[in-house]
Amino acid sequence: MAASGVQANIDYGLGLEMKTTAQKTIPSSGRAKVPLELEKGEVPMNTFGNKAPFAGKIVSVERIVGPKATGETTHIIIDHQGKMPYWEGQSFGVIPPGFKVNSKGKEVPHGVRLYSIASSRYGDAFDGKTATLCVRRATYWDAEKGKEDPEKKGICSNFLCDAKPGTVVQMTGPTGKVMLLPEDPATVHIMVATGTGIAPFRSYIRRFFCEDIPNYQFKGLAWLFMGVANSDAKLYDDEFQALVKRYPDQFRIDYALSREQNNSKGGKMYIQDKVEEYKDQVFDLLTNGAHMYFCGLKGMMPGILEMLEKVCKEKGINYEEWLEKLKHEGRMHIEGAFAAAVTHARSCAPLRSAPIARADPHSALSCPSQSTKCVYRSIRHPLRFLVTHTKTNAISVKLSTQLLRDWAAYRLTLHLL
Repeated sequence: MAASGVQANIDYGLGLEMKTTAQKTIPSSGRAKVPLELEKGEVPMNTFGNKAPFAGKIVSVERIVGPKATGETTHIIIDHQGKMPYWEGQSFGVIPPGFKVNSKGKEVPHGVRLYSIASSRYGDAFDGKTATLCVRRATYWDAEKGKEDPEKKGICSNFLCDAKPGTVVQMTGPTGKVMLLPEDPATVHIMVATGTGIAPFRSYIRRFFCEDIPNYQFKGLAWLFMGVANSDAKLYDDEFQALVKRYPDQFRIDYALSREQNNSKGGKMYIQDKVEEYKDQVFDLLTNGAHMYFCGLKGMMPGILEMLEKVCKEKGINYEEWLEKLKHEGRMHIEGAFAAAVTHARSCAPLRSAPIARADPHSALSCPSQSTKCVYRSIRHPLRFLVTHTKTNAISVKLSTQLLRDWAAYRLTLHLL
């Protein structure tokens, strides 16, 4: 939601200092003892719903980015008293307080906003009674006024970021099975994240390296690719670096810092560029049984899929069959809104030179003539995009209206309006 030009050093009440978390959440030595009863049973799903949500309580809210970060991201611990168990890779819903006026002019409660859980099932305290969310404060910068417009800020993200210890949070869930870890502790995991998309991967990493779980002793490799704007925007880096030192043969992290690094072509280093640097290693690991996970900006997907396709061609392998095998075996995990990119990225190729794609490398590439479920949903400037392609007869006025309506509904779901 924050437009370009927004100041990076705005203090919203938490200060501008980056609070580190490793000292409080990483065992000083060895692995933490945990309540192993949480290893039993089936995956918990929708324990609490919209009509009867759980009342969690805020334990703490801390800013975990530095003063030069683009925007504010917070580490939020919520007490659920052990009554809302979840597994790594799942999400919780949050219902912000207050009401809105719907399309019929009726005042109704705000809808549920989903957040990937950033802690393992045992929580940061290893007692199974808390959950952690990683939340970026959604704001809107009004270029004409030269300041943020409070009327357009993200309702739920600002509620959470401004919350004080003891604040009650109405929660639903947990939900989601796509990002669950496989049972085999020897699996190789390739994790690709941008921004707060780090949340599920932090939960994985804590399970891999921080907890004493006899029936899950991690023997595989965890390789994390993380994309952020600059060094001040790195999330949980103190935790990750501490664990890399302890487990150098099992944990690896590579950063793409778009405002500090250049890619091989001299442009900004985005996450897809960083993954491409290791394309042969990534491809070989995937061919030999690795799982790959994506969470964050959808704009990374087409570039990564293109890279994998090129490697397939170089090796004389049928790309479609190879990718379909990964998906069939459940080894390609794409968080929620990402999924459409896998299906449509190839059909989007004719529009990759469109002005919107050049102006915003993080915007998804569009496939307007194919399906309303395509990755056009992540385009940040839909009106400009749709007007451009309606004028060039790339899409009809009717389809343009439909795409815009669906785009708006989808962005509302992501709490960005």
